[in-house]
Amino acid sequence: MSISKTAINNHIIVKNTAKEFLIIFLGALFMTITAHIRVPLPFTPVPVTMQTFGIFILGAFLGRKAFFCALAYVAGGSMGLPIFAGGALLLGPTGGYLAAFPLAAFAVGYISEKSWKNNFLKYFVSIFLAEVIIYSLGLLWLSRFVGLNSVLHLGLYPFVLGEIFKVFLAASILPQLMKYSGK
Repeated sequence: MSISKTAINNHIIVKNTAKEFLIIFLGALFMTITAHIRVPLPFTPVPVTMQTFGIFILGAFLGRKAFFCALAYVAGGSMGLPIFAGGALLLGPTGGYLAAFPLAAFAVGYISEKSWKNNFLKYFVSIFLAEVIIYSLGLLWLSRFVGLNSVLHLGLYPFVLGEIFKVFLAASILPQLMKYSGK
């Protein structure tokens, strides 16, 4: 009995598809974990979380596939799974930040896939771009809830130092993590 070339190709496709779904699931799970590392701030509807750091790490390790991980995370949360930080809703005050995650993951992933050296500057540029995407959409959406006069005080200023720390931490450790992981 001979196995046809078509059967072998179908097996490979199914195997690769299952692997891709597992990667996406694990990436979305990682995002869920980073969402639940949070500190609510009493004066703003936006909590401090490790989600942006999670986006940076996923993008660097998975490249553009991180887009699908973040998209699966946002889709799962918008369908009612308890995965967003503090029970946030996609149409709530933090929805703009959440909606920006797939775009930010793509940006980090795209730049990380390029043939630049595996160094601090590469990661800093990609992560900074991700931050601009996240905060641009996040602040725009948040302004609908808190008004233009308050949006920077409630959605940006309290987070600047923490985000700077996360950017520098991720950009500093990623070259060593990538070297250690063999990427």
